[in-house]
Amino acid sequence: MPAGNFILVPMLDMVIHLWDLASAIGQDKTIDAPLAEICLGILTPEAIEGGPADGRLWS
Repeated sequence: MPAGNFILVPMLDMVIHLWDLASAIGQDKTIDAPLAEICLGILTPEAIEGGPADGRLWS
């Protein structure tokens, strides 16, 4: 994973937990498109340079 992406991992974690919490309490789960695109970019295997072939972020 490129060093610049490490700062994005906590952001991704917050977005996932906020979505999960909104889901649990019946609130709007909509994520703004630009934020969703950034999060998707973090999760795709292509975003991980030299990472495992199966796309895992951590072993």
